[in-house]
Amino acid sequence: MLLNFGELFINIFNLMVEQYNDNLDSIFHALADPTRREIVRLIASKECTVSEGAVPFGYVILFVQISY
Repeated sequence: MLLNFGELFINIFNLMVEQYNDNLDSIFHALADPTRREIVRLIASKECTVSEGAVPFGYVILFVQISY
């Protein structure tokens, strides 16, 4: 039986929620900060390091790494 994309997505999402709860808490906590989301958008939009993405916001790489 083949699953369509929607069913596959739901199955994967449910698996993540059921088995990786602690990791998801950390991810969503980190992404709750608008500045961190902007850094993610920046490094996703062009080739750069996390450190380079953090500079426009006045962060240094050590702070970004500790905040994960």
